[in-house]
Amino acid sequence: MKTKSTALLAAAWPSSVAVCGITRLVLGLNLLVLGLLVTPTINAQSVRFKPINNVGVKIWADDNRLLGDDAGAGFYMIGSNDNSDDGNNVASFVRNNKGSLRPMNGARTPHIPYSFTFRRDPQNANKLFFDATVGPSAFDFTTISMPLDGRRERFTHWRYAGSSSMNRYDRNPYAYTPPGGGPISISFAPGTPAWGEMIGPDYTVRITVTSRSRPLSLAFVEAPSLSTGVRNVEFGLGRVAKNQSASISGYIQVFRTDPKLFAQAPLTFQSESHSFHQIGRRDGDGWSVRVGDTTARFMNYGPYTTDVQPGSRTATFRLLLDNTTASNNRILTIDVFDSASGRTLATRAVTRRQFANGPFRYHDFTLNFTASAGQRLEFRTYWHGGSYVRQDYVRVR
Repeated sequence: MKTKSTALLAAAWPSSVAVCGITRLVLGLNLLVLGLLVTPTINAQSVRFKPINNVGVKIWADDNRLLGDDAGAGFYMIGSNDNSDDGNNVASFVRNNKGSLRPMNGARTPHIPYSFTFRRDPQNANKLFFDATVGPSAFDFTTISMPLDGRRERFTHWRYAGSSSMNRYDRNPYAYTPPGGGPISISFAPGTPAWGEMIGPDYTVRITVTSRSRPLSLAFVEAPSLSTGVRNVEFGLGRVAKNQSASISGYIQVFRTDPKLFAQAPLTFQSESHSFHQIGRRDGDGWSVRVGDTTARFMNYGPYTTDVQPGSRTATFRLLLDNTTASNNRILTIDVFDSASGRTLATRAVTRRQFANGPFRYHDFTLNFTASAGQRLEFRTYWHGGSYVRQDYVRVR
């Protein structure tokens, strides 16, 4: 089991980028500003919270684990007294903690008294209240925060109260690389957001703050090497100095993601506009091959795009042929290929007489496939020979 060294992320960062640790980066939280986005209205069919007082929470939706909880909880408290990201971090999932956040490495100090409790909403099974306090502290803590660690394969986007659109975790800017770990990328919410959420094709998890004793920061963290891979929402209490205390209350909600969030304008990849070809040539409005070219080659592949949003998609290949009435032999194979995993997501053989619009007229051939987070997609056209072929574009909806 990997050590959960954080999405405290806060604890690990260089002083210029600490999530919840550096005073000049602490972002105030004005709870009167509720933002431009409303609460999703599509509920998950079955949400199950497993709260463990003074430790944290596990969450399932429709029997799917939503949080990375190899250390005992996917929503927890964590902190650092030296702004490092290692086993010296104090955490709520350290058992036998005797009422204090204690170091993950078993050391006796530093420590800070705390309480972290949960209440179910009797009217809404998709909602769980929390209350957290720390202090008064006998030590100076650079940062203390509350990560809500989503499993990386479940969540692709994030947003917050006041944002006008979703943002992608895989486009977060690089922040740092902790000792013995992989790169961490972080985006901060500007302004005064009252909530933050992580969004995937199936589920959305939102954390809302209803009261706090001090200004809070809000960060969204991409940590592929943490646990089984984490994408999180992380409210930070910031620096807790000696003799200081801090508190935060709110609730977590789980929804089925509204499919409209992943509606996407068509992406069009013009065949003549890139260099991903094994054979052929630029030809008018497209890319073509002809009898005499080397057969069994890709006339078109790539472009290794990461811009296709998760969900059910359709790729349309616009192609024309010179002779549509001769023997009905296979001319092409088209496919959708994920170069990140080496998997073919959809494939189709195209024969001569399937070009029903006649010779030298474009015909659209479609492939349905499911896009997922982390894919680098190719839309490939493999030429078997036997006829002149021109491809105009591949369009993805």
